[in-house]
Amino acid sequence: LVEDDTMIGQAVLALLRREGYLVDWVQDGAQADTALHGHQYDLVLLDLGLPKLDGLQVLRQLRARKDATPVLVATARDAVEQRIAGLDAGADDYVLKPFDISELQARVRAVLRRAQGGQRGGGQARHLRGGELLSCVVVSAPTSVEVKAANWPVLIAAICADVSAPICVVVST
Repeated sequence: LVEDDTMIGQAVLALLRREGYLVDWVQDGAQADTALHGHQYDLVLLDLGLPKLDGLQVLRQLRARKDATPVLVATARDAVEQRIAGLDAGADDYVLKPFDISELQARVRAVLRRAQGGQRGGGQARHLRGGELLSCVVVSAPTSVEVKAANWPVLIAAICADVSAPICVVVST
């Protein structure tokens, strides 16, 4: 979540967490660019009118790095030319502020669904960050994958997106 307005940011953060998503929230474009360099995300919910670095520039830099992370722009920039500029810069979808909460939820689901190749089953993609995580085993009949690292974010959703069978995740520290 990239949103500089505290009231909107807190409301969207609470909404997404209630929906079961784990969310990182940054409040300016420079922080967003840093976060997007250091982590992989399932979705970026991006305001355009940001301090330090405009959201459109954050989006352009993301796409210049060949990063295909889905981006849903949520902004008050409502002119048709501005919406076209956002989509042409690489946004996957665009919602205008003020937005209806249910529309935002539907657009998040739709963007994530498209990013997962249209899959509807298995629930929502979720980003999981691990602090002291040392080992993670993802088991899906008939295979299992062990992922090891020291103090790194684990993105279970990235692994689970390709799994059609039920999975079991065993995490050890």
